[in-house]
Amino acid sequence: MITATATRTTDSLQRFGALVGLQAGPTSAAEPAVNASRASRASPTINDHDILTQAKASYFATMDTYRAMGLSPSDYLGPIWSNNLEQHLIPNIRKCQTIEQAIGYLNDKAFYDFSCAEPYLTPSIDWRIDFLRRTAGCEVDALPAALCESPYVLAKHCKQVGSRLLSSDFLNRLAWVSRLQRLLDFPQQAFSILEVGGGFGALARVFKLVYPQSRVVLVDIPESLFFQHAFLNASFPNARHQYVTSPDEAITDADFVYVPNGFANALSQRDFYLAVNTNSFGEMPQQASSRWLDLIQHETSTQNIFFLNRFMNRIGKDLMETRHGHSNWSFNLDDRWAVKEWEVDPDYERCPYFQTTLTRNVHVVASRGAKPGVEADALRQRAELIKLEDWYRRPGWSDFKLVSGAAYPPVMSRGDLDLTPDLRRTGTLYALWSLVRLTPEPQWVEMLITYLDYLNGQQTELFFEEIPTLMQIHARRI
Repeated sequence: MITATATRTTDSLQRFGALVGLQAGPTSAAEPAVNASRASRASPTINDHDILTQAKASYFATMDTYRAMGLSPSDYLGPIWSNNLEQHLIPNIRKCQTIEQAIGYLNDKAFYDFSCAEPYLTPSIDWRIDFLRRTAGCEVDALPAALCESPYVLAKHCKQVGSRLLSSDFLNRLAWVSRLQRLLDFPQQAFSILEVGGGFGALARVFKLVYPQSRVVLVDIPESLFFQHAFLNASFPNARHQYVTSPDEAITDADFVYVPNGFANALSQRDFYLAVNTNSFGEMPQQASSRWLDLIQHETSTQNIFFLNRFMNRIGKDLMETRHGHSNWSFNLDDRWAVKEWEVDPDYERCPYFQTTLTRNVHVVASRGAKPGVEADALRQRAELIKLEDWYRRPGWSDFKLVSGAAYPPVMSRGDLDLTPDLRRTGTLYALWSLVRLTPEPQWVEMLITYLDYLNGQQTELFFEEIPTLMQIHARRI
């Protein structure tokens, strides 16, 4: 008779408990401040120098206000981005003389984008053009001429393909929007998009090109917002742009609204069709990502979300302090989201040229309106079958008989480094992630830790960065 065992789960908890310092516990079943510009229609003849000067003035005025408020970067940044500010972003803001220079520096240092130069550029562009053709029926050369890479992007990261300027980064973002088009019914009339952490404005630009009726609100740290402010003003000189200068300032119906993170209260009670965060929640300390999720889930009326952030990247003990709390965000999505798509390592990120050097991410698209408790109940039933899966029961052969609780996985078996796990909504990983997110029961945390340990080949020198976070969650729940 085969019987289920929790021995493997207990072992995973003990090993990682020691790693994070927890007991496993019992298992369970000097620039001048100039007044920043408010909403205004930019003159068609405004030049890039004026735009850059205006963006610098807005940035330095914001920092003066932050100092008056007693707000400093250490209040909202982790060690990674604190270093980025001091070493790269602030010097770039102070020294740049043109918008091309400002954006080019970011591109060259791999800030905010996924671009590459030769020898990766041409095969990467070809791969992405073919990807859009295969998955979305999209012929890039038939798109409107305006759908192309910006001339402000670093030249060596771009290539002229026919009459169109392209980059790997632009095509990647176009694939994101194409994916969203298949899932969401974007309004024909004016609608608002909230982007938390907008890089230098590349995705906001693509959204505006594809949906001219959209209004894009960008909320970010002042340093990143500087680049968005300059880049998007230069890209859309006839659009209306508002740079928010205080938490009490009223948000207008400008085409682009730039909100420093310290003034995010100005967004309270606003309506958004879509909220977006890509590649920054996973780089924030927990208190920062929690703040933005509160804004999206509780302080605004947001209908849909698109998140693409770090998931299942391996770290060692030397990175635990730096990465502490950065993987918490996904477990804080509340139970009113109806998940439309969830996939680790989504297909548009599988380009074999350059992209394998970047993080593995989870793609999440969800809509408001789920009934609390319904998905959790269904997943609890599904979990009973998950408990019969081999990684959990640990079957093996003893005296030519199949038994549970054996040394698992055996060598020369599919279970020995599973190369084809289902990393979509239909798979075990999604079910366990959702149960951790939706329920308070520690058994699902234990099972998810064990499953991640199994996928990683049961080693502790390198482990998925979610495991320390899950160990902390488990400690709070037992």
